[in-house]
Amino acid sequence: MKTKVCYRSIGALIAVPFLILALYIDPLALVYSFVLYMFILICVTAGYHRLFSHAAYTTHKIWHWIFGLVGCISLNSSPAQWAMVHAAHHKYADTDKDPHETTWRYYFRFRDRKDISADRESIRLLRDPMHKFFLEHSFGISLIYGILITIFFNTWGLIFLYIVPVTMFLFITGFHTLYAHTDQGAQNRPWLEFLLPQAGEWLHQQHHITPKRTPFPGGMDIGGMLIELIRTDDTRSTNRTSG
Repeated sequence: MKTKVCYRSIGALIAVPFLILALYIDPLALVYSFVLYMFILICVTAGYHRLFSHAAYTTHKIWHWIFGLVGCISLNSSPAQWAMVHAAHHKYADTDKDPHETTWRYYFRFRDRKDISADRESIRLLRDPMHKFFLEHSFGISLIYGILITIFFNTWGLIFLYIVPVTMFLFITGFHTLYAHTDQGAQNRPWLEFLLPQAGEWLHQQHHITPKRTPFPGGMDIGGMLIELIRTDDTRSTNRTSG
């Protein structure tokens, strides 16, 4: 399956000019943008990453829908597509087959990714009617959200409640993609804690060693805290000490 990436590149590229425009229009309104940016990042790390990609915990189905809808709105493609790419990254990290772009070309890629085979977890997701729905309508969901925001909050609402938070997310997570790996493999990046405090994603080396671990030890991991609140399984103590 191919995954579309052109709109992620475009989003990452326009983050800075739209942020400058938002500062000029109404700096205080950026508070709403930041809150939504935080919400998106929490949903992607707790949902797309740890729930859908790694099955690190179980939770009520309503959370599956919330994470899936927010992920689609934030232009992350469908959960199943995202999980396939992420599984391939773990399997082929730092090789020519790694689907993650770890150079500055991340911000200038306008082609589809090469075909990526579905792993066992992705196949399980695609058997779920909910994930089939997201697979077929992920971009439509983001488009409908943009239209509704424009109708109810006009053009400025579209900027502050959609374009700015989503492009901030794409731009900042791009930094994570660029700096999470070096020639020595996956790396922990303490300075990224200030950009990704709600994810624990800056502990990337630790994540590759124990991909099912949640929450991550030390630092800020608000996504992990949310998981502890909503999980319905009994693996809390196990996940703290193992992958």
